[in-house]
Amino acid sequence: MDAIKDIIARVIGPLADGKSANSDIAQSWQRIAGAGKASSVAGFKDGILTVHVDCSARLVKMNLNKADYLDEIRSKNPQVKDIRFKVGKIM
Repeated sequence: MDAIKDIIARVIGPLADGKSANSDIAQSWQRIAGAGKASSVAGFKDGILTVHVDCSARLVKMNLNKADYLDEIRSKNPQVKDIRFKVGKIM
């Protein structure tokens, strides 16, 4: 039987690694899109980066420039396959 400390390390380790990757992606996004309050990373799952934007006009603008954003973010974070923009709460 495994010791509880070994079990906890196996469970928590991958979760901590995932949070680190998400933090790196969020930092990359803020560098690419600017540090303003117009957009923020809402999540990253299965290679899809979800970004909340502050208004529908910005949503249209971001979608028009999506290929450029995707190329830039992939240069530092190759695990990003796609970006989805949604109007939502900016964190």
